[in-house]
Amino acid sequence: MSEKQQRRPIISEYQDPVEFIRDMIGYRRHSDETFSVLSASRSLRKISPSLVSLILQKKRKITLERVEEISKLLRLSSPEKFYFKDWIEQAKPQMSESPAGASRNDTRPIRQRKEVGSHLLKDWVNVYVKDCFEIPAVQSNRQLIYEILSSIATRKRIDRAVSFLLKEGHLRTALDGRIIVDTPLTTATSEIPNKQIRQFHRNTLEIAKKP
Repeated sequence: MSEKQQRRPIISEYQDPVEFIRDMIGYRRHSDETFSVLSASRSLRKISPSLVSLILQKKRKITLERVEEISKLLRLSSPEKFYFKDWIEQAKPQMSESPAGASRNDTRPIRQRKEVGSHLLKDWVNVYVKDCFEIPAVQSNRQLIYEILSSIATRKRIDRAVSFLLKEGHLRTALDGRIIVDTPLTTATSEIPNKQIRQFHRNTLEIAKKP
């Protein structure tokens, strides 16, 4: 077996979801002798061996409605599943929104906002790391972030994201030594749709709810 099949693929290291699926299938075959796409897909409604084959050949697209079933087929962890869902979501055409990104009837008070440039979203792990520091337990014990995000990023990549966020002012070190979110409310520049930012924040907060 190749070294690549022996090591569980880290989803954030991939640029192509098809390549990730292919390697995850290879990893599952290596780590579980009883695994096959045929047997694993028997209990799934929207996935079949023929469909998986077409996806791997890039003859069929991965749709959002199949994300849940593909996640079960590959036995993705909760963070991996949310990352994978966001990945496929970004492939969909985004509808334009008003610059304010809010309804005219929105009467919530305006808080100080920090503009998020495209540099923040060059690496999507930055968004996950930033949202993790909304969790009090992570603020008190930074080591927890490695457990929460272990299946979607390496320690080195997480550390790089923390350093970047501290440097850019998205995170700050409190007087008691905790790392906390410096600007809880962010808006996007014209290059990044506001809807896309909000979706990432919603999903990363869902990750925090998982054991």
